[in-house]
Amino acid sequence: MDIHKLVILTNVSIFIYANLLNTDNLILLWMCKVCVNNKWMSLCGEMRRRMALEVKNLVKKYGEKTVVNNISFQMSEPGVYALLGTNGAGKTTTIRMILGMLSKDGGEVLWNGKELDVISTNIGYLAEERGLYPKYSLMDQLLYFAKLKNVPKSVAKERIKYWAKRLEVEEYIYPKPAKNKKSKSMNADQLSKGNQQKIQLMAALISDPDLIILDEPLSGLDPVNADLFKTIISCLLYTSPSPRDRGWSR
Repeated sequence: MDIHKLVILTNVSIFIYANLLNTDNLILLWMCKVCVNNKWMSLCGEMRRRMALEVKNLVKKYGEKTVVNNISFQMSEPGVYALLGTNGAGKTTTIRMILGMLSKDGGEVLWNGKELDVISTNIGYLAEERGLYPKYSLMDQLLYFAKLKNVPKSVAKERIKYWAKRLEVEEYIYPKPAKNKKSKSMNADQLSKGNQQKIQLMAALISDPDLIILDEPLSGLDPVNADLFKTIISCLLYTSPSPRDRGWSR
């Protein structure tokens, strides 16, 4: 199997020993195994596609306070990585600098050896905060997010259908129509926090990104849906035998 994604997670529940690590600094941990079909298999030797993210000496200051101090790390192969740290350690600040959402006071971010261009690089980002428009329909929002990523509408609809089924949110996006009424997807504020998290994950994945950054992806999820997210994150790493099996052609 080809591993074709680079996924970054922050503080996920599977890293239950995170409190044993150095709390003064960010900790970078590589998950060297993933669960596929209920079997643990090593990623070593399975990595074929060049995909590297390098962070060099990132610095962020607010006045006299340094909140990120010369952090450096390299993710040199596709796979799943975790950025661990206590509250206030600077994980989200680092992610926002990587994505260009915050200006850097020092350092650089490289993608495959060149400065990361967030416009031309296909990136999927799930923010820790809720980012949906509460009074707009789920379908309209997902199509809007897809358009921002230059995904054709027909392709976007295929992907929405695919992920709605995988994430078990079909009833909210494709509700059964009432008698003599046209069916319309629900608004975001009609969903629970956990189901809103699923929709946000769909928005992050709708462009079939190469670099996926999930900030606190399991926050607000019950154990069943947390397991669902973990399974999907593992499956993101691998190509399927054919485009049809993936639900779309890229």
